[in-house]
Amino acid sequence: MVFPSAGHELAQGCLQAEGCVLQSRFSPFQGLPGRILKPGMAFLKAGDHLVCSESVFGSIITLFNRYFVKFGVEVTYVKPDDVGAWERAVKPNTRLFFLETPSNPLAVIADIAGIARVAHAHGVLLAVDNCFCTPALQRPFA
Repeated sequence: MVFPSAGHELAQGCLQAEGCVLQSRFSPFQGLPGRILKPGMAFLKAGDHLVCSESVFGSIITLFNRYFVKFGVEVTYVKPDDVGAWERAVKPNTRLFFLETPSNPLAVIADIAGIARVAHAHGVLLAVDNCFCTPALQRPFA
């Protein structure tokens, strides 16, 4: 399978298929220190920690568990609608919160403002996947 970009490949669920292009792109870098990138997200490096909603699209979980972990990034999953869980999951090396709201496929609504307060208090970047709502319905940057 060949896709025009890793983002398109991810959207098609290719990360779950053996031999996909993204796997071949990552394979030369396995075991090397460095930075990894998911389209639209900040860089993470070995030793960093990210906190992710446990209710996200399956390919995101595959990306984090199969690839980010190989690069030495630790991942913690929390309930998207429990702001306290996001707070409790923070570690000194936490660099990113990743949130989908409404989540796919369960349509769980998270408190973006509450999670943003926790992220900002700890100097953590917050990435919000807003694919189900247009800015007319939800404004994650407001």
